[in-house]
Amino acid sequence: MTVIAKRIEDKQMKTIKKSNAGFTLIELLAAVVLTGVVVSAAGLGVIQMIKADRNSSDLTEGRVDLNRVTDYIAEDIRSSSNIDYTVNIASYSLPAELPTGGQAIMALDNGGGQIIYYESPEPDDSVWNGPKTLWRWDVDANKASLLIDELDSVAAIACDDSTPNVCAEVILTREEQEVTASAVTRIR
Repeated sequence: MTVIAKRIEDKQMKTIKKSNAGFTLIELLAAVVLTGVVVSAAGLGVIQMIKADRNSSDLTEGRVDLNRVTDYIAEDIRSSSNIDYTVNIASYSLPAELPTGGQAIMALDNGGGQIIYYESPEPDDSVWNGPKTLWRWDVDANKASLLIDELDSVAAIACDDSTPNVCAEVILTREEQEVTASAVTRIR
């Protein structure tokens, strides 16, 4: 073999050895660090999207709850013959399920009986979320049912001062979710 052929063969062997050498430790560490940064950024993005979706779902659920309750109250108002905003519940015997310490926000006479909407602070030992709850009390059946919890404010006001007993605006607010629902309804 000639010297030139030997040099060419040595050069080819070095090239083959270099290509089989693999990655250096520094190259592997750099790849691991870069992969970690990319995966962490992607993970944080996914977590933020999940939180935003959960917040949006909670807000939507809160709006649906409040609208459902205002629709329910509006239907009771439409089927009533009179609205009384000055109900004195001291003259009534409260049903057992109705928490004490609350106040009536309005009473509706519906021909066959009386319905009282009752706002109460949430008792400490309750499973419901406060600070306030709204109850529907069927006085003749002496039965109360919870309509909604987690309320910050409840109001029932007359739409028109000249005829306050035929129109009501009911306003429910959940401040934490920044949700308010209201319904203006007239007796049919």
